[in-house]
Amino acid sequence: MGIYSLNKLKGIAIGRETAFGAGGTVSEWIGASEESLQLSIPNENIKELNQRREVKKTYQKARSVEGGVNFDVDIDNGLGVILRSFFGTVTDVSANGTFITAYKHTFEFRQGAEVDSVWISSNKLPGTNVAKNYVGLVPASIGFDFPEDDTIKAQVSFLGQNEATGTVMNGTYGTFQPFTSMGNLQVLIDGVVNSDITNLSIEPNNNAKKIMGVGTNNTISKIVYGEVVCEGSFDIVFVDETERNKFINKTASTLQIKLTGATLSGTAKAELNFKMPKVEYVEAPFEDKDGVIGATIGFKAIYGANAVGTGALICELQNTKASY
Repeated sequence: MGIYSLNKLKGIAIGRETAFGAGGTVSEWIGASEESLQLSIPNENIKELNQRREVKKTYQKARSVEGGVNFDVDIDNGLGVILRSFFGTVTDVSANGTFITAYKHTFEFRQGAEVDSVWISSNKLPGTNVAKNYVGLVPASIGFDFPEDDTIKAQVSFLGQNEATGTVMNGTYGTFQPFTSMGNLQVLIDGVVNSDITNLSIEPNNNAKKIMGVGTNNTISKIVYGEVVCEGSFDIVFVDETERNKFINKTASTLQIKLTGATLSGTAKAELNFKMPKVEYVEAPFEDKDGVIGATIGFKAIYGANAVGTGALICELQNTKASY
């Protein structure tokens, strides 16, 4: 009899669902550093007067899935599938309108509660082979970290409907082409590159909620999106007080995080851009940053105007995949 393998001996596949909870086909394999999806089936005590202090009766409540997947951000490796589900809408075009093997995908928030769900297959390969499919998954939040001199990190938190037994598969991961903070990252404030910024992070949150329904075989009936909240922070050293004065005076900025990678076709390169057309600083305390005056500035990205392209957060991914 074999035993279950270590967490590292695992393959993570992801794909879009044809309907909520229906599963689907594998679209990408994620080179994950961690996967923590877990089925939950709460067990509730029945309260009754039975002349004893001990519990005699219980019942199972609706099952659901919670957990996450962490990974280094590559030019693809499943990120586009997750972004499609998280934002709800995507526009796919040829990069610059000319290069047929490079495509630009623009993700914006769908204005409504309905979700575009995904499923994940978690394959524990050596030892006792086992695969679990987690269906009806919706990314509730995505954290992106841009640390000093390192790869860009993503942490995705999911809500899901159910777990099912899957088929063990061998993954196809392709060439690892990560984005890094020193080699690929630019931060622009009001359209101007600012090289005094480090340790940037953003965490957009969909405030997803589980919806219960009668007659659904002890599973949740659906998941819906709530209010979009996008917060983050960055460290900055002060060559002047321009950015801190924006906090004092509640002056809004535009913030863009731009990652540029390997050449895809012609002059088109791999890209990942986060555009926040209206950012307000919520804190900017004076601090010691490695011997110089600086601050850890907290910010919120908010909806700027009633027009296309002015959402709280717009994400652009450029790679060789034609569509999501």
